[in-house]
Amino acid sequence: MTQYVVKCLWAMLAEIALEWFNTISSSSINSFADFKRVFLERFSANRAKPVEMADMFDIRQNAEESLKKFLNRFTNISMRVVDPNEGLLVKAFVKGLRASSFGESLYRIPPKTLMEIRQRAAMEIETEEAMRHKKSRGQENIGPYQE
Repeated sequence: MTQYVVKCLWAMLAEIALEWFNTISSSSINSFADFKRVFLERFSANRAKPVEMADMFDIRQNAEESLKKFLNRFTNISMRVVDPNEGLLVKAFVKGLRASSFGESLYRIPPKTLMEIRQRAAMEIETEEAMRHKKSRGQENIGPYQE
């Protein structure tokens, strides 16, 4: 491989891939196609598998999982969906929420997009985080106008 390509690869590889790269003999790679083949043979098992739309309906918010964490987890998984359908993603998200006032609000006024869900969730997430912070300080019974 050309020296330029090697320098570019060197800069982009993660630590584990760099360690592997340093162990391969230079005579075993004569072209980028050779490098690609050897690299994929070594690391393709680590690649995230594509997700089917139907799999999204199996995602549930865990008992202690905050709305923020669930929304982030759902969004990250949805990015790997092979042929995404926005309407079905919205339904899968709503179905996966545990019972809460936010979930109830989504049933009362159904969202049309994940972006709308994120916008509507922003205030709920802020409230969740404020309550969590308040509990961690042992102030769960103190109102906004009490000291």
